Amino acid sequence: MIIRGKKYFAKVLADRGMSQRGLARLMEIDVASLNRMLNGQRRATLVEACEMSRLLNLDLYTVAHHLGIEMMGIRLPTDLKVVTEEKNGTLNN
Repeated sequence: MIIRGKKYFAKVLADRGMSQRGLARLMEIDVASLNRMLNGQRRATLVEACEMSRLLNLDLYTVAHHLGIEMMGIRLPTDLKVVTEEKNGTLNN
């Protein structure tokens, strides 16, 4: 099953023992803004995606993909595998 957006980040946050509130606090944004961003009701900025990438220890391309940010014209490294699926309770490449 492919998971994106809020479900993906809920799993990542749970794996890291974090909450949306904690992530919002670290990003210095309102919890409601983060919630809307993860639900796809608000576009994330590239700066916010970079910050999430750093805080969650994920590559920027994976974060951008799950936030729905199109990175057209930016070449992905050939060895990069974007995490898109969940199998057996773990995130896979």
